[in-house]
Amino acid sequence: LMAACTSQDEAEIANGLIILNALEDEEAAFEMRVGKVRTMVLDEDFEMRTPVNPNANKRRVAYIEAMETRGLEPRVVAIDGDGWEFEEIGRQGAHDVLSRGELSCDTVLCSNDRLAIGFLAACYERGLRVGNGPGCALRVASHDDHPFSRFTCPALTTAAHDYDAVSKTGVETLFQLIENGGRFDKRRETLFPAHLIIRASA
Repeated sequence: LMAACTSQDEAEIANGLIILNALEDEEAAFEMRVGKVRTMVLDEDFEMRTPVNPNANKRRVAYIEAMETRGLEPRVVAIDGDGWEFEEIGRQGAHDVLSRGELSCDTVLCSNDRLAIGFLAACYERGLRVGNGPGCALRVASHDDHPFSRFTCPALTTAAHDYDAVSKTGVETLFQLIENGGRFDKRRETLFPAHLIIRASA
């Protein structure tokens, strides 16, 4: 879980991290404007304590840097769990966190969509309504735009990768590597911007 309560009125995506900021008038719905989102708040960072996927570590660092840049205190909630059964790990971790009252805000950013799917399941099992409207107890967002994320209930707000650009660049880089005899003079890193997909969960 990643968290940030702010008073700014835009959402940004930094290194694949969604930062959802607060509106003073607390509008009930997201509004897409010139690639930005107007919304209410982002609170907790929900992640595995020992993630098997190294992307989780990069996302945590990006989240912490984004929070500190804004003068805000990062809030990371690390849950127990090993292996790749992220949905069950997220479900059990959410039950543990919610039963102990560890969330300090009502908005949760999960480190990946599969953990978020488990988090949503736990909320349903506990009778907690997730979403951005009246009567909702929590808002949940995540990363990756997993193929199932639009079919959760509610549909999951997420940061999507540009898979076409990533795959095209990967193939081009592979051919360049072959043409260069299997070596580059120096290591290259390419960052691809993510885009925010607003759905009903946040």
